[in-house]
Parts: sequence; structure tokens; C-alpha cells
Amino acid sequence: MKAFLVGILLFIALLCINYLSTPSPALLIEIFAIILPLNIAIVALIKDGAVFSIQGRIMSIILLLEAAIFVWLFRNRGEQAFRFILDYELPISNFNYEIMPQLSIVLFLLLLSTLIIINIVNYSVENTFLLGISICLFLAFHFQDRVLNLEIFFSLSGLLLILSIINRTYSMAYIDELTRIPSRRMLREDLMKLGGKYSIAMLDIDFFKKFNDKYGHDVGDEVLKLVASCLQKVTGNGKAYRYGGEEFTIIFPRKDIKEVIPHLDELRKKISKQEYAYKKQYKNGKSTTQKLKVTISIGVAQRNETNKATDEVIKAADKALYRAKKKGRNCVSK
Repeated sequence: MKAFLVGILLFIALLCINYLSTPSPALLIEIFAIILPLNIAIVALIKDGAVFSIQGRIMSIILLLEAAIFVWLFRNRGEQAFRFILDYELPISNFNYEIMPQLSIVLFLLLLSTLIIINIVNYSVENTFLLGISICLFLAFHFQDRVLNLEIFFSLSGLLLILSIINRTYSMAYIDELTRIPSRRMLREDLMKLGGKYSIAMLDIDFFKKFNDKYGHDVGDEVLKLVASCLQKVTGNGKAYRYGGEEFTIIFPRKDIKEVIPHLDELRKKISKQEYAYKKQYKNGKSTTQKLKVTISIGVAQRNETNKATDEVIKAADKALYRAKKKGRNCVSK
């Protein structure tokens, strides 16, 4: 998690500010006003989910080495080791901002711009938290001369870090990593919350194994994402989950079969019209683009006197799915 690396950065900064002996604590604050935005920008560019990979571990080691070098320079060379970066002035006439080092302003602007662009190109909750943390840190350094402001904004940054870690942990447990829709674990928990009236639909992608064998698993993964994005927009107050492989589940609280079939049929038609652009690259350098389509089969069952438990309703929906396949696929069966 990126929040883990940013947490290391904040922890090191607070340790140094509070425990490094110096006649001028403001000097350390100015130094970290430069170090933190630079390092957070580097962390933000790490691929999502790669923090505990080799890349992430190397980054953690670099941060710790950087901290050790910083402490050594500060204790042996003092203020002079950092004076050249603290005295840097922007080549802008009449720019008299002196609350923070001017280089820090540049780095914070670059950091905030980087995070905004990353969120526009590839939005993630974790990067949004990093943006909030960066803003809090900027305010902490900007208002450092006022009583308790540094501590308040650093504490707020820490709170955002904790929330980011909680959100990431929740996503890992309950959100399917590939399709980004709720996973089977969340399905089990939501099934326990259902009342006495509900319907469950089981569906899968027709001939998906043959599709994977022909076009490859990378293309198959993209198709799974495409189907999942359609399932998220199912009408009728339905909620979709990835059950496993190419199989998905939709639950409809407080609805019977007659009420949900129109919504499922609308979903089936929508997915059958979706296209995925498949680009095939040949050895001679030429390429062709092909429009790929998939269909889904759906089985649906409701809770009744025969199927009272959620497991029984799911089994009934599975049997209905099998009937849909026997009918020729790309249809809804009950």
C-alpha cells in the first residue's frame, strides 16, 4: 500500500523534528518541507498494489537509507549541508514568499499536479487519499509559525493515512481485484442480511473457455471487466458480485422472479451489444483490429416454501442457469 510508504515518511519526519538536537527546530521543518513532497511524488508513481513487490521493498529500503544519510549529514555538517537547497529562489521577480523554502513550493505544486493527473487518468481511492494528505502537509508547513498548526495538520495527515489503510484492507477482503465489483466474500455477508422476499440470479459468459483459448487470458480478463462494468449498472435494485471464474451473481432484495426478469433480460441484451476491440499483432509488424462480442446466460430463482435458505435459492438459480444453456444460451431461465 502506498499509504504504508507515506506512513514511513511521516514517521521519519516526526522523529527527526522532535528528537534531532538543533538550536533551530524551524530548520528541520524547512528541510522536510522539501523532502516530503519529493518522496511522496515518487511513491505516488509506484504502480497500485506493487508496494510489497520487489519494487516496493526497494523503495522502502531507499527511504530508510535516505533517512540514515540525512541524520548523518545533519549531525556532522549541520545547517550548511542543506543551505544551498533552502536558499534556492524562484526566477520570478517580486516573489517574496518566505514562510516555506521556495523550492518546497515548486515540489508541492508538482506533487499536487502529479496526483491530480494520476487520478484523472486512473482514479483510485488510495491516490485520492494521497492528494488529501499532500494538501494537509502543505498547510502544516504553511501555517508552521502558528501555535499547534504543524501538529494539527500532521495529525490530520495521519488520520487520512489510517483511513486509507482501512479502505485498502476492506477492498482486498471484499472487492474482486480484477473486476472491481464485490467478491464472493461480500456476497456471503450480504446474503445473511436478506429478508423473507428476494431473488438471486446466477449468470456466466457463454463459451468463455473457448474464448480464452482462442484470444488469450489477457483478452479474457478485459472481457470480464467489460461484463462486470455492465453488471454494476443492472436496474431493479440489483447488486452484482463475482462468484468465481466467468460466473457472477446478482441479488434482488424484496423482489420476486416476475419483477426481476425484465431487468435481467435488459442486462442480457445490453451485454450482447457490447464490443471489445481486439488488436492482433503479426510478426511482420502488421496488425488487425477485430470487434469481439460475448453473450451471457442467466438463471434466476426466488425464495419460496421449497427454497427457504439462501444456499437452496442459489442452487435453484444454478439449475435455472443450466436450463438456459440447454435452451441455446444468451437467454434468461427460471
